[in-house]
This record gives sequence, C-alpha cells and structure tokens, in this order.
Amino acid sequence: MPDHGGEVVARLWAGFGVAEMLVRRPDGSLWLVRPDKEEAYPITPEGWQRRTTCAQG
Repeated sequence: MPDHGGEVVARLWAGFGVAEMLVRRPDGSLWLVRPDKEEAYPITPEGWQRRTTCAQG
C-alpha cells in the first residue's frame, strides 16, 4: 500500500480489501485515497469533480 501521507480517519471496504480511505494530512486537508490504484483526490469541490470525471472516463 502506498504512503498516504497522513492519518487514516475512515476506510471504505469493498470486496476483499480497502477500496478507499479518507485521510487527514498534516496540513489539515482531507483526501480521498485509492490505495489499489495509487490515486489521491483532495476533498474540495474541484477535487471531487476531478475524481468523478476520472471514474467515468
């Protein structure tokens, strides 16, 4: 699993492993991390839009 750079505050499970994690980084920002794909998205309106756009395409 890649280094997520902060404290895991929630894990979302799917099937046999962690699908996504909510991570609080040292600067206080929240990130949605997909350890299986080594992707991370900031929890902001812009970051969420980027995540959903990548998931569709």
